[in-house]
Parts: sequence; C-alpha cells; structure tokens
Amino acid sequence: MRFIAAALAAFVGSAALTAMSRAQAGADRAAFEAETLQHFQALLKTDTSSPPGNEIRAVDYLKQVLDKEGIPYQIFAKDPQRPNLVVRMKGNGKKRPILVMGHTDVVTVDPAKWTFPPFGAARDGGYVYGRGTVDDKDNLTAGLMLVLTLKRTNAALDRDVAAISFSHVDYKSARIEDMAGITAKAHRAGALAIWDLSHSAGALPVALNLDGEPSIWRSAVVASTERSLPQR
Repeated sequence: MRFIAAALAAFVGSAALTAMSRAQAGADRAAFEAETLQHFQALLKTDTSSPPGNEIRAVDYLKQVLDKEGIPYQIFAKDPQRPNLVVRMKGNGKKRPILVMGHTDVVTVDPAKWTFPPFGAARDGGYVYGRGTVDDKDNLTAGLMLVLTLKRTNAALDRDVAAISFSHVDYKSARIEDMAGITAKAHRAGALAIWDLSHSAGALPVALNLDGEPSIWRSAVVASTERSLPQR
C-alpha cells in the first residue's frame, strides 16, 4: 500500500510528492499507516460483489470520509445502487490534469473455499485477507489517501488531480461501459485518463497505441492484478 501511494504521488507531480514527504516526515507515520489500514479494511468488509454490485455501500463510506475532511465530490449513476464518485483537486493549470482510478466492485466468491472470511479483512502473518485486496480496493484506498494528503497539506498543485471509482467491464454480467466515449470526453477537457483493463481481457478487443492514426486508448494503462496472487 505504501508503494502504491508513493507511486501515485510521484505520478501527480513533484509538488504533491514534496507535500506528501513533508507530511509524513513531520507527522506521526504510524498514525498515517493506521489510518490507511483502517480505510482499507473498512472497504474490504463492504460486500460489493458483482452481480449485483451494490457499490453504493463503498461509495457511502467514501462520502463519509470526504465529508469529514470537507473535500467536495460528485456522484454519477445510471443505477442508483451502482454510483461512481469523482473527487477533483484544483491545480494552477500549468500541466495537464490527471485522473487516478480505483473500482469499487469485486468478483463474486464462494466463502467455503476461503480459510478466512472473504469480507472479514482478517490480518494474519503480516497480510490482509479478503476479496478485493488486490483488485481493486488497494488502489481505491491509495487514491483516497492521496486526496486526503493533498487536502491536509494544502499542496500547491501544477495540475488538477481527480480520483474516480469506476470499472470498464463488469466481470460477471459482461456489461461494458462506454470507455471510448468517456476517454474522448476526458481528452477534450485536456485530461489524462487512466483505466484498469484487467476485467476487459477476453471480453472485447482493445487496440493500444495504434500506428498511423489517433488512438483514444493511448492513455490507457493495462493492469492485471486479480488471481495473480494466492488467496486464502
């Protein structure tokens, strides 16, 4: 988790990285890590198995945290039980905006095959066990901690930073979001979109960096995290 948070900070820019480093140097590092683990476990304990999804459970938790910090956000939803949450931290506009994404849904699970309850977020041997630990509530928590840190340190950003909870392909239902349209809108706004395409594998063809023609996929990042690590 610390690696993910640091990578996000570096990607946002030097100003954010400096602010984060100073915050961690001057504050109680143990408290920062404890808060990160608290949010991580809370999100893991939230059953957002898809189908049916019910991602509103995770979004409601994020809303509570953001409301407490006074961080504004927007909610977008076709299905009120499956909303998407967007936080945008304003910068001075010197650089292109960046979007950090983590999705709230998880794959369905058979609890009988797990040593630890899949939604218990149990800690054992230095590990946290639960559905969503590596896809994708680790990234969701990292994005949350990033915006919390930027807000608390009042970081001087040279670009807008947005965090969104979104999924391209529903693993079980194969419902596909309009990634092309959403990416095109982001590009027209001068933003860089970052997508997790791990659930897209085998569901539809994706052309990355097409030669000789503009490609809406050039700002996509392919991530394959689930099932690459053993779960108990």
